Amino acid sequence: MVGQEKTAVRRLCGFALVLTALALVFSLWALKSSASAQLAPRGYREGERLYAWGPGGLELRLNPSPSSPVLQRLPYGTVVTVLKQPSPPVFCRFDFFGRKDPSHAAQTAEDNPLVMLDGHWLRVKAVNREGYVMDTLLLEIPPRGKTERLDSYLVRVFGLEKGKAWSKRRKSEESGLEYTTDFRTWFSKKSGVTLETEISGGDESTRGHGGRITIPGVPFERALVFFNGALPPLPRLDFGYREGEFFEYLLDEVGNLALLEKKGQEIVFEWFYGMN
Repeated sequence: MVGQEKTAVRRLCGFALVLTALALVFSLWALKSSASAQLAPRGYREGERLYAWGPGGLELRLNPSPSSPVLQRLPYGTVVTVLKQPSPPVFCRFDFFGRKDPSHAAQTAEDNPLVMLDGHWLRVKAVNREGYVMDTLLLEIPPRGKTERLDSYLVRVFGLEKGKAWSKRRKSEESGLEYTTDFRTWFSKKSGVTLETEISGGDESTRGHGGRITIPGVPFERALVFFNGALPPLPRLDFGYREGEFFEYLLDEVGNLALLEKKGQEIVFEWFYGMN
């Protein structure tokens, strides 16, 4: 009887060891799969054409490393062609730009906390040269024209249709004069993107145009790169960017406001241009 009990105990212990080993193997596999999912780049097609959206230019390097020689600096809007990629992909993390703490009056870019972006080195061909660039700074969306207004650009690149239009009479807090603000909505049934634009008349304190766009299913990093390039003053580091808060920047010597935040599965961007 005692011998049977010992045999049963041995079997149970052996079974427990097998279960423990299987659990360990499964945990390691899950961790590896999770890490691979986090580091995996989005699917690129050989021959795909993308646009450079790096602030101040995008560095084309000889090898997939930040210490590799720079072959050429690609200006904003340069078209690159995706080549056959190395395997496995090479992960990279880099400083996108500084963000100022509004509690400090005088600051330099070196004093600012940095906005870090993750991505992978992508092998591309640009201006008849082959090299590597950071894929986070590449978008399939063509850049904004120099004279193109931001709301018109967003309507064009997202293929938005006209929605409702209405006007409101308002009163200036500074001058006490009344002025009119015209509103219009835009939308895309296919992508779910919605846009509301506004144009205000009146005196110098009330004239301006702005809007609010909501984009579902876009990673925050891609939205940050996109709107940083679509709103040209941002790469100059002359603003107090903080996610979810309005920041002020100068354009044509006029104070302007913008906001970028992630709400659930949607990206929201708001802006307002003052006018002289």
